[in-house]
Amino acid sequence: MKTIKTTVLSLGVIMGMTQLYADVIPGINSKGGGMLLPEGKLKMAYKYIHFDRNSMFDGSSEVPNKEQLDATANVNILMLKYGITNDFNIALITPYKNLEATAKLGPNNVAIDNSGVGDILLMGIYKLTDMKQDGYQTALKFGIKLPTGSTDDGFKKAPPFARNTNTPLPTQMGTGAAEYKLGIGVSKLFERARVDANAMFT
Repeated sequence: MKTIKTTVLSLGVIMGMTQLYADVIPGINSKGGGMLLPEGKLKMAYKYIHFDRNSMFDGSSEVPNKEQLDATANVNILMLKYGITNDFNIALITPYKNLEATAKLGPNNVAIDNSGVGDILLMGIYKLTDMKQDGYQTALKFGIKLPTGSTDDGFKKAPPFARNTNTPLPTQMGTGAAEYKLGIGVSKLFERARVDANAMFT
């Protein structure tokens, strides 16, 4: 069985010029679209993701769990977004991961318990079209995922004889390399609804 539980805690407290708010994380949440913060405004959100996995899949098809994989991931994500100007915002997304797993790899039983800060994402958001003038709003999104997550050799990995045989991936905190991102967001307001869409290339 494969289950994903996501909990979002948003704080809507206004403190002077500072507002706390749920923001977007590319690849995790589709909200945000082309919307930006006004100049001088700050939004902050915390997101918690819990992931359990005790099955193996080949694409969308379940296959025998020969490795007896039983894994749990808890990811805490802090998001900050600030309006540099009305047309340009910056966002900082910092994840903290805790990964636990047990698996039988060949004759060996492997236990994994790794935790730490993951790769930090720094994004810029630039407004291309304006909601009031054009009836919809689009924004260009660009940024870099920094290799801040540890890739220490101490992280457990499948032994050489068991690699490339549908075994669990290494459970390090980061990818060990910078990743550049480019995307676009679109938002459209209706009388009683709002539609947001995002596309992101890594």
